[in-house]
Formats: sequence, C-alpha cells, structure tokens
Amino acid sequence: MRCRARSLSARAAAGAVLLGIGVALAGCCVALGGVAVAMAVPGLAVPAAAQAATTPTDTTTTGTTTTGSGARTDAISGRAALTDYQSYLVALVNGESAGQQRALAFAAVIKARCAGALATVATLPTTEVDQLALSDLGEELGADLTLEYLSEANAPFAQLSAQLGALSWSQPAPALVVEGLLQAEGRMLALAPSALCADARALTHRPLTAPAGSLAFLNSYLRYSAVLKARFESFLALLSRYATPSDAAVITAIDRLVAQFDASSTAAEKTGATVLLTALGLTPSAQGAGRTRR
Repeated sequence: MRCRARSLSARAAAGAVLLGIGVALAGCCVALGGVAVAMAVPGLAVPAAAQAATTPTDTTTTGTTTTGSGARTDAISGRAALTDYQSYLVALVNGESAGQQRALAFAAVIKARCAGALATVATLPTTEVDQLALSDLGEELGADLTLEYLSEANAPFAQLSAQLGALSWSQPAPALVVEGLLQAEGRMLALAPSALCADARALTHRPLTAPAGSLAFLNSYLRYSAVLKARFESFLALLSRYATPSDAAVITAIDRLVAQFDASSTAAEKTGATVLLTALGLTPSAQGAGRTRR
C-alpha cells in the first residue's frame, strides 16, 4: 500500500487491529506514542547523559554567558521545571483509568451515531476503494482516540502551565522555550475530535475519494503535532542542560513514568479502535471481502 508523506503521524491504533481484514484501513500509519498531546514518549524523556553539574559560568542557549546570581536562578528554575514535569507525568499515570473511560465513551458515541457506516465499503474489492482514503480515515480514527484518551491531561496541564510560567530565568531564551511549549500543548489539547461519522459516510458514498473532512482534520492535527514535538524536544534540551548528577533518580522516574503511560494509552486506544471498527461495520467477518479481484 502507498502511504501519504507525513511529517508526523497520529498513533493509529486502528492499524494494529486491521491486519488481515480485507479493507486495509490505516495500514501505513505509524505508532507515535503520546508525545503529540501528552508530552510523554519513550526516547524523548530527559536524557540521563546530563551528568555534569551546571556551573555559574555556563553558556546559555543564546550563546551568552551567565554568571553569579543569574546562573543560580537558572539552575533553580531548571531543577524546578524538571520536578514539575515529573509531577505532570505522575498525574497522567494516575489518570489512566479516566483516559480509558473517555476513549471507550467516544467509541460508544460513534456507535450510537453511525453504526455500520463502513459496512458497504468492507465488502468492496480493493480496486474500488481508495486505499489512501482508507488510511486517512484510520489515522483520523486513531487521532480521535488519542485526543479523547489524553483529554485527562487538561487539569494536570493547567497546573504544569502555572508552575512553569512562574519560573524566573536570567535570559529570555529559556522563558521562550517554556512559553512555546505551553502554547503548542494548549493548542493540541483544545483541538476538537473530527467529524468521524460524517467522514465515514462520505467515504461510503464516494469510496474512490478521500473525504475532505478527514484531510482537513489530519492537516491540523499533524501540523500541531509537528510543532509540539519540536518544542517539546527544545524543552527536554532545556531540562537536560540544567540537570545534575543528583537528578539521576528523578530522571529515572521520568523514564519509567513515560514508559508506563505510553503502554497504558496504547493499550486503551487499541481497545477503543477495535470497538470503533466493529461499530463502523469492519468486523473480522469482512476478511474475505475487500480483496483485489484476479
């Protein structure tokens, strides 16, 4: 299957459960983890390589040198940002059950609104269905589940915003990094779910054309995700800069929390995807359908 070029893909849990089903919905989508919304993904946690303590004469990200009280202020704020981020992750992990319930509730709403909307598409041979359009719809479905699951991050993020926004820095650069992250994360959390039922019906009506609603939603979701990913990486670089050997336990805890949250959210979204796909009419019984005629 061909796949549209994307700078960053939503976690499409649908892709994992549709292998073997005739309609290869979301077959080319990749797993991202929660970074797009939750700022938590293995491999992006604060690097343990930050082993050298910050000194009063360290060069800042602007290329200037901070000395004396300015360096001490930055070190204190950097440590506070690290522990604030850890507290944010703890809140996300503690809210896992709420996220699971919201993802399943979303699936139930879709089932009530448009049960069987894709049943006809599931019976069509692959030559009569735009596979990229199917992939788009699957990615849309995965993004919706991600947004629903991670809506539990709203309250923890509000607290994190207040904490990080109150920190003092001797240079503009760290404050701009924090501000940029908070703006990008807030934009993602405010993104409304797609019109999934309308898009599923549109694909059923015109199976060789990608629904305009799917493309518009994914354009916003992926663009916001790419911006957030870049700004999150800058934030992690800031945390790493001010981390010292004494922060090793905090960094280890962050890594563990990130892995725990990612595993839980992935499992919840796969479950939600299975419920959604079945509700839309893509059941295991469709395995014999949707194959290219020979």
